[in-house]
Amino acid sequence: MSVSGTDFSDGELRQRDLQRSALLRSVTHDLRTPLSAIRAVVSDLHDGVQYDELTRIDLLETVLDEIDRLDRLVGNLLAASRIEAGAMEPRAAAVAIEELLEHRVRTLGSLLREHVVALDVPDGLPEVEADYGQIEQVVTNLLTNAVRYAPTGSTIEVDARVADDSAGRAVRVAVRDRGPGMPSDFAARAFEPFVKGVGSRSTGLGLSICKAIVEAHGGQVGVDARRGGGTAIWFTLPVMQPLEAGRVQMGEA
Repeated sequence: MSVSGTDFSDGELRQRDLQRSALLRSVTHDLRTPLSAIRAVVSDLHDGVQYDELTRIDLLETVLDEIDRLDRLVGNLLAASRIEAGAMEPRAAAVAIEELLEHRVRTLGSLLREHVVALDVPDGLPEVEADYGQIEQVVTNLLTNAVRYAPTGSTIEVDARVADDSAGRAVRVAVRDRGPGMPSDFAARAFEPFVKGVGSRSTGLGLSICKAIVEAHGGQVGVDARRGGGTAIWFTLPVMQPLEAGRVQMGEA
């Protein structure tokens, strides 16, 4: 059989149907949970329920958090759709990784507020050749994944270093948590679509999207166990060649 010009066996088609059904169930849950929280708060405020100022602020922050959660979910679904359609084409330019990481950590402040984020990027790190918006999504997914498994109050480490990969000189970015870690059998499949950790209610798309984006940039992605527990997920991006300047400024992507 052929679907959109690609040949699939009957078994592969059945597997894809099962994956889509699993995704639909997961997305339905992930959409309903934040929408229910938003509806509850907005309904109370609409009905004139009186709250003290601190409670009112706390409730409005809950609404903003759930809106951000919905935005991340929709972003991943759109990315998954583009990947499946073969339309994940990076618009590469020179990007300063330190600025991108700092911006993501600052923007995701509400998501990260119950953890300590330690950002470690050396001075003079070369710019990478990348699509700013797509790499923002990679970093967002890795930080979201770390928050999902890291104990409250623990430190999430984010660092970047110059490294050499199979394609040549690159910058290697890693996000490290102190969660329970990944079993070796799960780590081997962590970047496959719909693969989720034990007890996770995520869509199982986040890491697979990271892999697709990074590989579209000519980079690599991987996962390492940490001594003392936890997980380090890393990716590489090619260093921008000096003659191809054209740095992306914050907010231009």
